[in-house]
Amino acid sequence: MNRTVGNSGQSAKSVASASASAPGRIERRPSRLVQCVNWIHAGSDSTELLTHIRMLSADIADGRTPLLSHESCQQRMRTAAYFRLLPGQVATLGGMRAEPGYEQLGASLASELGDQLRRDGIRQIQAIVDDHDEPTQHLLTLGGFRRVTRVQQLWLDVQHRPRLRAHVEDISWQPARELAPEALSGLIDETFVETLDCPLINGLRSPEEVLTGFLNGQDYQSAVHHWWILRDADHVAGCMLLCQHSPELVELAYMGLRVEARGKGLGSVLIEKSLEVADKLAARMMIVGVDEQNWPALQAYQRHDFHSHGCKAVYFRDIDLQHAARRAA
Repeated sequence: MNRTVGNSGQSAKSVASASASAPGRIERRPSRLVQCVNWIHAGSDSTELLTHIRMLSADIADGRTPLLSHESCQQRMRTAAYFRLLPGQVATLGGMRAEPGYEQLGASLASELGDQLRRDGIRQIQAIVDDHDEPTQHLLTLGGFRRVTRVQQLWLDVQHRPRLRAHVEDISWQPARELAPEALSGLIDETFVETLDCPLINGLRSPEEVLTGFLNGQDYQSAVHHWWILRDADHVAGCMLLCQHSPELVELAYMGLRVEARGKGLGSVLIEKSLEVADKLAARMMIVGVDEQNWPALQAYQRHDFHSHGCKAVYFRDIDLQHAARRAA
C-alpha cells in the first residue's frame, strides 16, 4: 500500500542540511546508524537484518539519509528510533526499541523525530508495524502517533492460480507511458475520491508528490513500464500500477477506479490485467497490501485466490482525524 508513500521545493540535500542542525539527540551519522539499527533489530534473523541494512544503504546512496535518535545510559544503549525518507515527501518508521523502564524516553525520541520531520517539510509521517508488535505500537502511541487502520498483506502463486475472466464489454487498455506525468498524477488523484483505501490521508500530499512516491526514485519511463490505464468505452476508468522487485516477485503497488467506474466489475479486470503482465514477466509470486476497511478490494482479491500472510498496523503523525474524515468524504 504505497498510499501510506509535486515537490515542496526542498531537495534531499536541503532536508539533510536542515536536520543536521536539529536540536537534542537527532543525527544522521551513517556509522552511528549502523550501530543503532543492529541494536533495534537485535531480535531479527540475519536475513531480515540484512534487508534493513540494504534498504538503508540504498536510501543513503540516493541522498536520503535516515533520521536517527538514540539515548544511552552508563555506556549502554537504552532506546533508539529511526525514520527512512521516501520519495514523495514521506517518512516511514524504520524501527524503534526501548528497554524496560525507558518507554517514556523512547516515546519522546519518536516525538522529537516527528517534530523534526515536520520542520523539514515532510508531509506524510507514518509507521507501518506488525500487528502483533505491541511494544512498538505502545511507544508510537505515547509519542503522539495515531493508529488509523490495518493493512492486510496478501500473496498469490501466479503460476498456479485459478484462471478467471471478468465478462465486461467495451474496455481497452492504454500504456501509462503514453500519458504525461501531470495527466497520470491527476488520474491517480481522481481514483482517491471516496476511496476506502486509507481515506484519512487524502490531501496530505499533492498529486505530483503521490506520483513521485509511486515512481520510487526511478525515472518516469522506466517506472511506468508495467503500468496500464483502463478505458471503459471512450472514458478513462482507472489505472493499475505493477512493480517488479525481482525476476520472480511482483507487487501490485496500486489499482484504483474513478467513482463513476465503480460497481461494474472493473476491479477484477484490473487484477486480471496485473496477472497478465506478471505472466509475461514469468513472475512466480504477486504481493499486495490492502486496507482492511476496503472490503470490495478484499473480496476481489479473494476471488482470485490471494491469501493473507500477515497484517500491519498503520500509524500516522499529525493527522486530525475529524478533519481528515471530512476531507475523505
